[in-house]
Amino acid sequence: MKQIKWVALFFLLLQGFVHCVRADYPTYSFAFDYSQTGLPKYTNDDLNGATAEYNHAIAFDLSDYSADFGSRAIADYNHAILLDLLLLQGIVQQDAVQQGAVQQGAVQQGAVQQGAVQGARANETTNRSAIEYRQTGRAKYVKGDLKGAIAEYNHAIALEPKFAKAYVDRAAAKYDQGNFDGAIIDCDFATAIYPKLIPAYLVRGASMEKKGEKKKALADYEYVLQFDPENSMSFNNIAWIYATAPDPGIRNARKAVEYATKACQLTHWKDNAYFDTLAAAYAEAGDFDNALKFQSQYLAASPQNKEAQTKLRMYQNHIPYHEEVVKSR
Repeated sequence: MKQIKWVALFFLLLQGFVHCVRADYPTYSFAFDYSQTGLPKYTNDDLNGATAEYNHAIAFDLSDYSADFGSRAIADYNHAILLDLLLLQGIVQQDAVQQGAVQQGAVQQGAVQQGAVQGARANETTNRSAIEYRQTGRAKYVKGDLKGAIAEYNHAIALEPKFAKAYVDRAAAKYDQGNFDGAIIDCDFATAIYPKLIPAYLVRGASMEKKGEKKKALADYEYVLQFDPENSMSFNNIAWIYATAPDPGIRNARKAVEYATKACQLTHWKDNAYFDTLAAAYAEAGDFDNALKFQSQYLAASPQNKEAQTKLRMYQNHIPYHEEVVKSR
């Protein structure tokens, strides 16, 4: 039992941070009081008493979070345990779980203790081990072994539950598997741990696109530009949505051309993939001469791309390209 009491010290060190981040939340003073009452009980091995106090803290603090995040966490018990820890540590930001979304049974009795034991095991292994698992996972990912890569990332996260980059790597692998909901969950955790981790927003935005949630994807890509105003991928992805979204209320030809041109400029007109987006943007704007020009340039480097060939024929007939509506599962 003594080996896991390092968690208590972590909570004490975190107290100042929590007060700063959450000072403006009216309910949190009560939640924090309960968590502080639970802490001495926990350090004195009164696990039932500590759990009861933490349950009170969580019950008070649930009003600050978003339902979307909570429902996904419930679906994955491993994530539910981590969510419990993040709630106690004050890491999950406002709007992460909606009031009442996490039911009392979702995070089972003892989840805090299980998470603490997991943390103790991580303490017994060096950070380098988690990093090595991630590196092995990335190597497998590059070779196309998505299942193997995810297994390695799972090990890395088990050793270091706040290893944000490992969550993003796992999200990318899940995205390639077509598991877009799983990718979004991992990105949610990554951004909760490290709010400025740009790849997390890019992977989540791409996953939202695949699910047909274009507005949410736009929000993630725009958020990236706040931290990295020269991120060519975000400019390109935003342009693609403005040019090709199935919903005409989302499409914006002027912005599509503006953002697609910016993406090409930032890459010195050397990224051929961006020509496909620029062509779609010009087609949406009704400028089919430029649409044909850039689609032809794209096809010159990808002559076997059947979808690109279809777009070229559409532009020749003055028809802009729009994505199909994603059918709900």
